[in-house]
Amino acid sequence: MKRLTEPELMEDETQVLAYANANFSVAHDHFITLIKGQLVAERMPETVLELGCGPGDITQRFAHAFPHCVIDAVDGSQPMLDSAQNMLPQHLRQRINFYRLLLRQHSFQNRATTWFLVIVFCIICTTLIHYGRALNRSFAPKEGSLLWI
Repeated sequence: MKRLTEPELMEDETQVLAYANANFSVAHDHFITLIKGQLVAERMPETVLELGCGPGDITQRFAHAFPHCVIDAVDGSQPMLDSAQNMLPQHLRQRINFYRLLLRQHSFQNRATTWFLVIVFCIICTTLIHYGRALNRSFAPKEGSLLWI
């Protein structure tokens, strides 16, 4: 059987809508529960970076779970980011920022040249498992930083 790989980015509107409307609540709630179980909410850093945010479901759940955080969420797909922004409730718009970033085009070895790495002390990533080892090396957390992949 010939293996057919899916595109790296979901940019087709039909795919984006299907993914954005899919019910991942059990898995996404579990992810947030795991994070909550590993730290006290008061110790969560102010700035959180989410890599591969897609339509922003985990982004919103994280924002509700940790109400004092500002979340910078990045994704390579502009249609996904548009969907995330459209689904973002008004009360979270001051705390969640969406940015387009293609990770494969950036080198994170020089942290000083990457704006968000200077200020971020917590990184979450649930959808980019195929980048796992590279992300772990590139974002080797400083002491006191948090990284959830």
